[in-house]
Amino acid sequence: MTSRLALGASKLVPDAKHIRKWEKMPAGIRSQLFHNPSKTLEQDFVVRSGHLSTHVLNAVSPGWTSSIPFAKWIVAKYILDSLG
Repeated sequence: MTSRLALGASKLVPDAKHIRKWEKMPAGIRSQLFHNPSKTLEQDFVVRSGHLSTHVLNAVSPGWTSSIPFAKWIVAKYILDSLG
């Protein structure tokens, strides 16, 4: 029997419905940016946008960076603004 999680995920990734067992993995270690001038760790996202790319740095929360409201904010503030 396929789990509800796998069925939901299969809408985005069709092969996910073939996964029979989901395992919880231990928490990982994520790097955090160091702000040299103040000698402190950055506590928030740092967004840098160039001509053809936008980068989200110090994204220590994968749940937050994959959220739709955060994506809409990035698009509105950094991508649409750069288009003029």
